[in-house]
Amino acid sequence: MLHTRIPFAALRVAALGAALAASAAAQASITSIATGPANLRATGMSPNGRYIVGADNFDVWYYDHTTQSWTGTSGVGGGGTNAKIANGPAISAGFTNLTTGVGTEPSRWTAASGAWANLGNLGSISGSSTGTAYDISGDGSVVVGLAWVTPGQAHAFRWSAATGMVDLTPGTGVSSRANGVSNDGLTVVGWQSPASARRATRWQNGVQTFLGTLSTTNPQFGPSEAFAVNANGDVIVGESTGLAFRWTPSGGMVSLGGVAGYPICSLLSVSDDGSTCVGIASNGPLDSRAVVWRPEYGPNVLLLSDVLLAEGVGDVANWTLRSAVDVSADGQVIAGWGVGTTGQSESFRVVLPRVPESYCTSSTSTNGCVATISSPNLPSASLQTPSVITVNNVEGQKSGLFFYSVAGRNNLSWAAGSTSFFCVKVPVQRAALQVSTGQTAQCNGTLTLDWNAFRSANPTAIGAPWSAGTKVQMQGWFRDPPATKTTNLSDALELLHVL
Repeated sequence: MLHTRIPFAALRVAALGAALAASAAAQASITSIATGPANLRATGMSPNGRYIVGADNFDVWYYDHTTQSWTGTSGVGGGGTNAKIANGPAISAGFTNLTTGVGTEPSRWTAASGAWANLGNLGSISGSSTGTAYDISGDGSVVVGLAWVTPGQAHAFRWSAATGMVDLTPGTGVSSRANGVSNDGLTVVGWQSPASARRATRWQNGVQTFLGTLSTTNPQFGPSEAFAVNANGDVIVGESTGLAFRWTPSGGMVSLGGVAGYPICSLLSVSDDGSTCVGIASNGPLDSRAVVWRPEYGPNVLLLSDVLLAEGVGDVANWTLRSAVDVSADGQVIAGWGVGTTGQSESFRVVLPRVPESYCTSSTSTNGCVATISSPNLPSASLQTPSVITVNNVEGQKSGLFFYSVAGRNNLSWAAGSTSFFCVKVPVQRAALQVSTGQTAQCNGTLTLDWNAFRSANPTAIGAPWSAGTKVQMQGWFRDPPATKTTNLSDALELLHVL
């Protein structure tokens, strides 16, 4: 069920003492996907948000949001609690070798083959296991995980069809594990323990890097573990000293805090642009809560349930959200599991959109044109993604421009008798004058603003320097000589800047 967002100024979260500012989400939702086997817990989601994977004691299952149904992979269970899924779909997990009878081996399943394939080993076995797969790249071509090199020691591995299983920490004296791989398959993250504690580690282009720790008492060898990495390998998330962290090459390891009463907080997944992170805050194996972080929410993680309540999703009050296991590439879909209205464990699919939000009322020009402003995506504060804003249905061949504010929304009559409303608060900043496309007296004109180009060319404009979490309110203005005040305005658009 979809829910209309309830506007709010701030949400108090007692556990964190943080304020959650109103987001640009238009319709947030939570959906139970308990139509599969009983008590099935989601363990991963494909980057496109279509597929969710989970496992019971006998099989690995995947959910297709398009058909809204679960499908078993018709195998023999064993290590499905770490199952991950790629677009395609393709699935990685630890699975029983039906030929040798080995209890658990790193394995991959693809829809094209309809079967599980064991990926090999690093020469040893521990108990009945040669290892386990922990993650799979976005296209399903790369699998990473842990494989045993002696009965008591395991190493991180990276597998592809071209290379086979590659030991990422060859030699003796260390243990390691690969927990995550970037969607392009080029960056692997996890941990290595050359000393007494696990140390968050990145493997990239044959180079191993230790990411640091949040420990103040042992800043060189304090504990940390990386669980996930974004698409291009420059944002890594995990846990250190009980706190969630987010690591970047320029900023290093930064604490995103935790949740009071839950001493261990781990981030398990990160969106492609690095600006949505999800995970789990835990107080032992029987008590946990799903968490989410976005820069506009503040410096620390928040409970996913609190964010959804603030977005008007009343249904979440009937849930105990235990873990958010994965987030889609665009950061708008979250998969996880919790306890629903049945009192049993079940998987959920949360939609938490990040889209520009239209508001206010457009004018009607003297030729009956209703100009509307829009943009397909949120702008990046660091100019990483295109940001083009348009006003459509303007009268053709009319002078016009864009103006914006960072002071908030407004709703004032443009002038007595005008159909326009002034929808932003002063002070405002104007962009350059332009002429609409289209034909005179027709409603086929368009005004266009390249927001990235404007910000780059105007480093001292209102709002600069731009940072993630900053909102801008914007309108289009255009000439309409017969109209009151000889001008008219479009409706307004509020855009949240992301990383």
